[in-house]
Amino acid sequence: MDVTRLLIGRVEGVFGVSAKHGRVMRAMPSLKDFGEKIDSITNGIYVPYWQAPEYANALKLSDPDLLALHRRKKEELLDWVWRHFGLWHTWKEQVAGKPVVLWTRRITGYKRMDLLGTICKDPGLRRQLLDTNVVLLLGGRIHQHDDQAQAMVYNLLDAIATDRALQEHVLFLDNFNVAMAPNLFQGADAAIMLADDGREASATGFMKAQVNGDLMIATDDGAIPESVVFDGRQKPGETPNGFEVPYINGHPTAEGLLHALQSLSIVLKNSSQQANMIRAALQAEKQVSINRTVDETMRFYEHVLRPNEPSPTRS
Repeated sequence: MDVTRLLIGRVEGVFGVSAKHGRVMRAMPSLKDFGEKIDSITNGIYVPYWQAPEYANALKLSDPDLLALHRRKKEELLDWVWRHFGLWHTWKEQVAGKPVVLWTRRITGYKRMDLLGTICKDPGLRRQLLDTNVVLLLGGRIHQHDDQAQAMVYNLLDAIATDRALQEHVLFLDNFNVAMAPNLFQGADAAIMLADDGREASATGFMKAQVNGDLMIATDDGAIPESVVFDGRQKPGETPNGFEVPYINGHPTAEGLLHALQSLSIVLKNSSQQANMIRAALQAEKQVSINRTVDETMRFYEHVLRPNEPSPTRS
């Protein structure tokens, strides 16, 4: 029995959690004849919780003031990480001025943290990672029965444990949780969000990053295309706010991730380009806000009550 088809057949309306999610549902052979009742409402975040208060009016700042704010929040983040995790006394000095990139997601196979293990274990790729000067802050939860994810993390920890250079550039954040997450997003330069093609619906990590001016290193899946504009793929009049890790046969690659990190490092050396991209990230706030989600949900239910009117949210 196709339970999904049964349920959708019994309701007046249903929505996916991103525009792509809705399109995929409508294209499924078992659901095609229900296409008119399948809509999409992209997830959103509660901006006051996730955004640093200083960024609420940051779009009004000059480029120098915006970059000064960004540097101050980054210094606060590094000080917090240093104190909270009890790092060695010279850690802050060693990472000062380096790009800080978050990789904080639920850890499971299709989210591809294994790519970092591949990079760390390959001498040539490892050298390229170190040359970017990036500091990676990693965190996430593993389901207790997800053996693949546990092996992925332990293999990465093994690669780092005996390599002093990697220890200065790759840091696992113990007990990563929702209480500490805002501190991280509010001070980072960028965040990573990868998934195998078609596996992402609408995770919200990239939204939490964007409302703090963080640039994105991501695959083109789920809700990401709705607010992330990849460098090199922008349309006339658009400013990019992220770097794509392209798919090769449906999967991101270690080389693609490295190239994105290299591109980020180059941008962060150009103050004008960095300021423009931070602004482009901050301008995504309206799209990623839960307020937009609520408005679309209300319109969706109004449409369900008045089925003869055109859908206001369909895309």
